[in-house]
Amino acid sequence: MEEFINWAFFGRANLIKDIIKNKISDQNELFLQFTRHSPTMITQGQAGLNGSIKGIGFLPKKESIEDIYEILFDNLDKLTNNKKLKLLFNELYSKPERIDFTKLTTIELAKKHTYKNIMSGNRMATLLFFQPPVISYEVRSTVDIFTEGIVFKFVNLIHDFYHGYNERTRNPVYIMTINEIFNNSASKNGYGKKIY
Repeated sequence: MEEFINWAFFGRANLIKDIIKNKISDQNELFLQFTRHSPTMITQGQAGLNGSIKGIGFLPKKESIEDIYEILFDNLDKLTNNKKLKLLFNELYSKPERIDFTKLTTIELAKKHTYKNIMSGNRMATLLFFQPPVISYEVRSTVDIFTEGIVFKFVNLIHDFYHGYNERTRNPVYIMTINEIFNNSASKNGYGKKIY
């Protein structure tokens, strides 16, 4: 799992650090690095076999999530975008000991195929990450849906930090507990090698 965490979490932390320091001048490089955030979520159920791009993040541990939520919520409307990124970096990405690396999360914006599949009872999902030209990870997981509580509020708040706050647009939250990870990269260490 360490290999995936290094790429998905610490690679993203370095990207955020570079954005804060205004070190990224090539927009194509930004988009390439951003693939850590946007895998395809593959589900099957009532809506058929489906793949949907989702914005993914890691979830804080139970003992940390409320404290982080309060700090972020208190600063939601007070900070510029750059200062919001700094706060996110300080509260999440610079403190990996606060993160539960067995759980990934996203919100459901459309309530279409993915939502129907999970709601119909098949809670299995695969996340397929691809960073051209070579890097790819397949993360198999079990999905739980939250529509209330601190996990629900926290994940919606993280979305608000990037896209603006609107209390009326509270969305269902998926928590994906990681069962298996495969390195699917086109390299000697990949081609479907199980790493967790």
